[in-house]
Amino acid sequence: MSKPSLRLQLTKLVLYHILLWQLGRWPQSKFHCRADVARLPPDEVSALRLITRDLEFKDQPTITDTSCDGIALYDFTINCTCDGNQCNITEITIRNLDLTGTIHEAVGYLSNLQTLILSDNKLHGSIPDILGNLVRLETLDLSKNQLSGLIPASLGGLYSLQYLYLQYNLLTGGIPRNFGSLTDLIELDLQFNMLSGSIPESFGDLSKLTTMDLSENQLSGPLPESLGKLKSLTSFYVSANYLSGKFPEGYDKLTSLEEFEIDGNYISGPLPVETIAKWTSIYYLRISDLAINDSFRLPEKIANSANFISLRLRNCSITGPIPKYISEEMTSLSYLNLFACCRNSSTSLPYMMDPIEMKNTYCPRNKPKYHSLFINCGGEETTVGGNIYDQDNDTSLFYTSPKKNWAYSLSGDYGVIKSNSSDYIKSTTRGVSITEAPLYEKARLSPVSLKYYAFCLRNGRYNVTLHFHEIIYTDNADYTSLKKRAFDVYIQGNRTLNYFNIRDKEGIGEKPITESYSAEVVSDLLEIRFYWPGKGTHNDPPTFNGPLISAISVNPEFEISPHKYKRLRIALITIASFIAALLLLLAVGWRMGWLPIKEEPKIKIGQEKKDDELKDKLVTVKELINATGNFSDKKTLGRSGTVYKAELQGHIVAVKKLDHAQFNEKTEGLNKEIGTIRSLQHNNILELLDVYIDKDLLLLVYEYMESLADILFDSSTSSTVKLDWNTRVKICLGIAKGLDHLHEHPRVKILHMNIKSANILLNENFEAKISDFGFASFYTNEEKVKVITREVSQGYMAPEYFQTNVLTSKADVYSFGVVVLEIVSGKRNILSKSSEETQVLLDRAYQALAERNLKSLVDKSLSKYDEKEALVILTLAVHCTTLGPSVRPTMSEVVSVLVREKTLDEVFPHAKLTGDGNVAGSTFSGKTSAASTSSNDHGKVFLD
Repeated sequence: MSKPSLRLQLTKLVLYHILLWQLGRWPQSKFHCRADVARLPPDEVSALRLITRDLEFKDQPTITDTSCDGIALYDFTINCTCDGNQCNITEITIRNLDLTGTIHEAVGYLSNLQTLILSDNKLHGSIPDILGNLVRLETLDLSKNQLSGLIPASLGGLYSLQYLYLQYNLLTGGIPRNFGSLTDLIELDLQFNMLSGSIPESFGDLSKLTTMDLSENQLSGPLPESLGKLKSLTSFYVSANYLSGKFPEGYDKLTSLEEFEIDGNYISGPLPVETIAKWTSIYYLRISDLAINDSFRLPEKIANSANFISLRLRNCSITGPIPKYISEEMTSLSYLNLFACCRNSSTSLPYMMDPIEMKNTYCPRNKPKYHSLFINCGGEETTVGGNIYDQDNDTSLFYTSPKKNWAYSLSGDYGVIKSNSSDYIKSTTRGVSITEAPLYEKARLSPVSLKYYAFCLRNGRYNVTLHFHEIIYTDNADYTSLKKRAFDVYIQGNRTLNYFNIRDKEGIGEKPITESYSAEVVSDLLEIRFYWPGKGTHNDPPTFNGPLISAISVNPEFEISPHKYKRLRIALITIASFIAALLLLLAVGWRMGWLPIKEEPKIKIGQEKKDDELKDKLVTVKELINATGNFSDKKTLGRSGTVYKAELQGHIVAVKKLDHAQFNEKTEGLNKEIGTIRSLQHNNILELLDVYIDKDLLLLVYEYMESLADILFDSSTSSTVKLDWNTRVKICLGIAKGLDHLHEHPRVKILHMNIKSANILLNENFEAKISDFGFASFYTNEEKVKVITREVSQGYMAPEYFQTNVLTSKADVYSFGVVVLEIVSGKRNILSKSSEETQVLLDRAYQALAERNLKSLVDKSLSKYDEKEALVILTLAVHCTTLGPSVRPTMSEVVSVLVREKTLDEVFPHAKLTGDGNVAGSTFSGKTSAASTSSNDHGKVFLD
């Protein structure tokens, strides 16, 4: 072989080896570690194994120190950065794999992690608090799982976080206040959870935030004005919560806003048109339940914008005409009061008459009236149970029946603009094996509002039966993916169903259901309204989550024989004539002095000074009743509806009206029991001025004072009356002394069982007076055992009431602790806008205790307070609300701490609070807090 040939062969051999070496360096997958050089450290390998194990893969992946180069599964990504011989995990993405496990705390040890995505699975359990250690984390996506519990406050320390997605889970509690420290946050999505409390004011510091979605939760309170500082915000969603108060004025600075949703809340108007005028980029606007006056005008620059696609003013009150420049293509005027107001406007919506005028037109006085109505909603005419159901298969927005005895109107859109759409009627995809099947083969739907009017019914009381059958969200896949329908039903203006979910009510059997109600028809008109308040699915249009009804049947609850009416009319005229003659005879007898005059009993309403002496001020029973407006609803105090305010002759009293049915028929010695109440004379117990007992009437007359709840929580009162720190301490001590007196009364020990801020009254010197305790003595026998059945107040009752039905005086101690937390924090203990119950303040107190930050509970409006004293009182309150009654203090011990006779260590020498409402060493095994129990449970109550 020649030298050139040998040289050429050697060159080829060298190039071949270089090529092999380069191929050896080439990554085996899309990850960026070199398997032959750099490897994962052992602690990250162990952490990754624990994480994948607890996620419960169907086929567990093999985890080694070369996993950065070896894992390449669908929707399972691990990315690393490598430096020399070592790699570190920077991204874990495991989504849409139907995993059913939990998130292991080992994830918190991957200190270089920048992206963690575990979305679209079925993970359960809580979010590990240790995630707060991942200080390099930029993206955290745990959305669309079944995670529960609180959002860890530790996430507020992830200062590099830019994207936080926790939507579509079962998270509860409040949004951590320290989330306002996430100043790099760009997108925040917490929708479709069960979060409560208010929106943190600190969110106003999230200057880079572009998207915030807090919709479909249980958030309350006002919209924070601080959010007006978010100049980068483009999408703002807070629909379907319990937000209230005025619309903030500072939102005109949200100049980048493109999408804005606040419908399904309790925000009050008026609509800030001037603010919307500044939103020059807006193209999607959804608002509900705001008042819009006749000067309403959507800024023409916005209305005429080619980008503007949706304006939804749902359940708003418009008194003027619909502006000409708002085109049908970009408008959803869902459930506006368009009757009469809009006839002369240029709106192209279907012409609607006032239902009163329609009734007068179709049902003149000389026309016979109907006494029943049957409608097969969405279907053809059919006969079921001997009744002919009218067909109702029109697809227009407004329809009047051929007989002119009923009509419907519907409004809204399914996320896409449609009119005269077949989407308003749907057919079932499966058979219904019942005799009434023809009523459930089809159903009428409405995007937002559906109203039925019956025009020609005879006046009287009717049974209204509504027939329901879910024919859209029928698959389990629909249900588990949070596709749901939740709407309200109103009959004659009264809400009879709230957030009604047909699928929930049908249950596993999925058989059609009916709901029946009694309704009074006046002026021949019956109105049935189905209304979507914003709860439920409204993503991925078209969304058929609005009201659905299969059939309506209306039957009289009275006899319809015309002869009976004639006989009844004659009988009534005869009786009326006899009564008139009798009254005339009695009047003459009284005038002539033939009838004896019985002196009316007098009732004490206070004292007045006469001849340098204090004498009782007395009025007659008639005068007292007249002063209450004859027990008018306008004179009621609080929410019970049984206490009335009476003002007469310069005195103001509270009159409690009791029904004899409330008392045990076998109870004897009622006057003796009332004497027991009067013997409870104490500076911190409301004085019972007098009692009136008659055959059909029992009245208790008390001093009138403002309640603690009104002063703490009523905006009209709290704005004029401010409670400083010393006054709050004084109130706490007064309540404690009053309860101690009840529990240690020399004649009989009294268990109050209804301690709450509304039952604490304050005089002009802010002396606390305990009220509404009279029932206890009525049910106390010689053995001092009290058995009572009654509704208890939400959030205040001790948990053992719901678990064992047995109470001691320690139940009052628990309630006292809750009230003290309200006094110190200035916040309500519970938010309940519907049937749902959420205990907010206790959760916050336990969380603050766990974080060693009880001081954070103190009312922020207090400029000065004794920090040491506040800590003692808050610690005492938490001890009072521990789950175990045996480890709660007595009220006498509480008083001794408040007057500084004893220290907390002396009263609780061995107690150690655990931060979840338990005390180490407690013998009580209950774990349920009062917030999670029903307010309508009943049981036996025993006194100490």
